[in-house]
Amino acid sequence: MWPFDRASTRDIVRIGRLAVERWEPRRGALAALGREPLAEPSTPAIAAALRALYPQPPPRAITLLLETAWLPLLLADTGGALWSRAQIETLLRHRLAALYGDDAEPPSSWPLRIDHRPGDRFARGGALPPRLQRSLLDSARVLGLRWHALLPAFDWGWQRRRPVRQPAGRTGWWLWPEQDRLLIARIEAGRLTALEAAAPPAGTPAARAAQVELARRRLGIGSGGDPIVAGAFS
Repeated sequence: MWPFDRASTRDIVRIGRLAVERWEPRRGALAALGREPLAEPSTPAIAAALRALYPQPPPRAITLLLETAWLPLLLADTGGALWSRAQIETLLRHRLAALYGDDAEPPSSWPLRIDHRPGDRFARGGALPPRLQRSLLDSARVLGLRWHALLPAFDWGWQRRRPVRQPAGRTGWWLWPEQDRLLIARIEAGRLTALEAAAPPAGTPAARAAQVELARRRLGIGSGGDPIVAGAFS
C-alpha cells in the first residue's frame, strides 16, 4: 500500500537532489518559506534539512513531494498484452530491479505506485525506497510533524496543470522541471506514452524545445511540431 495517497493545498515540502524546500500555498500559487541545501544525497541529510526547516511543529499537516532522484519513475511497455495489476506490477518490479538493484533492500520490497488502465499499452510506476520511507516517518515522530500525503513531484505537477483538457486525441509533450533534471513526457489522448526521466535542465523555451526534439528523435516518435506544455513548481 502506498503510505500516503492524498494531495492537498497544505504546507508542501519538496525533496530533490540538491535541496529540501518548504513552500506554502498563497492565492493559488506557492510561496517559498525556506530551502536547505543537501551536502550529500542521503537520508540523514534529508532528516537534518527537515530539522532546520521546522524548528517548531507547524499547525498543519504537510504534503511531501519527492523528485525522481529519490523516488524513481519509469514507464514500461506492456505490448498491450498485460491487463491485470499483478502482471503490471511484476513487469515494473523487474524493470526496477534492472535499473535500481539493491541487495540490502531489493526493489521487490519497495512500495509501488502504478498508473495503468486496462487496455493501456504503457504502465507508469513510481517506487519508494523503504529506507527513505522509514527516515521520513522517523523524522515526523522526532520533530512532531504530521505527514498528510506523499506523492511523486511529477504526479503532483501533472495533476495541477494536467494538459488533458485539450481535445480528445490531441498529442503533445509535457515538461516537468526538477532541481537537477528535466522530465519529458509524451502525451497521447491524455495518457503518457513515452518518458525521458533524466534530461539535462533547460531554462529557456528555446532550450526546452531543443530538448524535446532530442527526446523525440531518441524515442523514434513521428515528426516535430506538436505542442509543448511546460510546468513550473511555484
